Amino acid sequence: MLTRIPKVSLLLILLLVSTRAQNLVHRHLPSIAVVEYEQITQPSFTTRDAQIKNAEKYIEIIDELSRKYHLILVIFPEATLDYFKSKQDLIDNGAEFKQHIVPCNQTNIPVFLKMLSCAAQKYHVTIVFNLIEKEAQRVYTSDALLNIDGTLEFSLKRENRIGTGALHNKPVAFAIPVRFIFSIVSGAFLRQPNFDFTPTSFVTGFSFSYEKIVNRNSKRNYVVCSNWISQLPFLTSLQVVQMWAQEFNITVFMSGANNPAKGQGGTAIYHREDGPILMEIGAKRGTKAYVYHFINNTSGALAESVEEKSVDELAKEMDNFYLEQDPDLDRYKSLVLRKKESFVYLCNDNVKDNYFCCSFDIKLSINTSVTNKKRYTYHLVAYKGYKTYHNIFRPGGIEVCAVIACLNSKLKSCGQRFKNYDEIGWPITFEKLVIKATFGMPRKEKIYYSSQFPNSLLSSIRPIHPDFTSWSSQIIFDAQNKSYLERTFALLEPQSKILTFGIFGRNFTLHDQRSKGQKLSFHPLGIVLSLIIINY
Repeated sequence: MLTRIPKVSLLLILLLVSTRAQNLVHRHLPSIAVVEYEQITQPSFTTRDAQIKNAEKYIEIIDELSRKYHLILVIFPEATLDYFKSKQDLIDNGAEFKQHIVPCNQTNIPVFLKMLSCAAQKYHVTIVFNLIEKEAQRVYTSDALLNIDGTLEFSLKRENRIGTGALHNKPVAFAIPVRFIFSIVSGAFLRQPNFDFTPTSFVTGFSFSYEKIVNRNSKRNYVVCSNWISQLPFLTSLQVVQMWAQEFNITVFMSGANNPAKGQGGTAIYHREDGPILMEIGAKRGTKAYVYHFINNTSGALAESVEEKSVDELAKEMDNFYLEQDPDLDRYKSLVLRKKESFVYLCNDNVKDNYFCCSFDIKLSINTSVTNKKRYTYHLVAYKGYKTYHNIFRPGGIEVCAVIACLNSKLKSCGQRFKNYDEIGWPITFEKLVIKATFGMPRKEKIYYSSQFPNSLLSSIRPIHPDFTSWSSQIIFDAQNKSYLERTFALLEPQSKILTFGIFGRNFTLHDQRSKGQKLSFHPLGIVLSLIIINY
């Protein structure tokens, strides 16, 4: 006798079967993992203890992910494997090795490197990670790639971790771009004749512009080992990765070190066509891996969806996350926003050579029922000049036009947050916000010397989704027929809870002589990022 199955039960069974089948399909899709990682440290640890313990944790993560997914690449952040207490500790325990070897088969090799190489072999996965590398009694911060056969294909001695003066900053004469390439072929990363591996920081950079690194005509994916320390109002980690990816129309996979008390965090996946796929920053201490499936060569999706939360929920979680204040804001030209409708032309004219103007077209609506709460005061700012990073200057400067949230009418209160999010009111909504500025043409005699980016931040410490903004450019000419680049950044729909909205530009022709010769003392933190380019 056949038992009749109710329609509801039948639908449930079909749904479960369909979901299981879909999961089995996804199980075989090539996948990349980005890891927001909290370093394992204890006061009693030696450097070697820390290296081994964190390598063990790396391998534990790889093992867990490999059981669930077809993992082909895992990216770990900067400065989470090594922990050094002094310059001598760096010299004594920096990894010394040759490239194009298989550490798993070597005897005279650091234990942690041997462990990771064997893991790459065992799980058939490419591992990208950051370590301290030693060569001829000099130590460098390096990003390394272990291939699926455990081969240490290359390491790149790159830009110094800012704040760590014990490391050598310019170990080699950099050829830009340095040529290294590895590609996705048939769902796996396979060894190619050349690799494309490009060193730089998103913001600090060297004395060259980003177009030398980013080929606008190339469909590239950038792998980023990050240890970013977020800074208000323009340089929080997710804010920076989105402005870079949006401007250059690239795909970025970024893993971030996790330490909320020191402002470290931010793990992201930004797809050049689909926009932000993942924008997470750990408000609490901990380690979490995110997996991205390649569905085809042009698109993909997260293996597991991230819980959707409102701007207010995310902002409240970030109450105890440390954010640095930009030390250069006191040099900005500022005007407090007081009118509901404004068209303002604001110029930074303190120095003749740095004359620079911004136009703001703004319309506000104000909710008068929001009372008895703290509220931000908005400043319009314009600036062209040098930029400092952790008391060290990089060649070049910045050009900025922005609306920023401040605690009061004084400029020194900008780049700060009120402490308790529940006590903040948001009476102001920007119904219209359009910012324009004119810049010198970025290319001169085949040399790029400037770049501009759309820069935004909500109270959640996440940027505004690009779908809700417009970022455009056009070439204009003056009376002498000299060409300039006009940039426009605008809201496409009303927004409240804005901390930053503006244009952030880098100009590598600007220099500040007072910064020459500055040196840094040793400090075991860093904010430098590097990028590995994947062509596929």
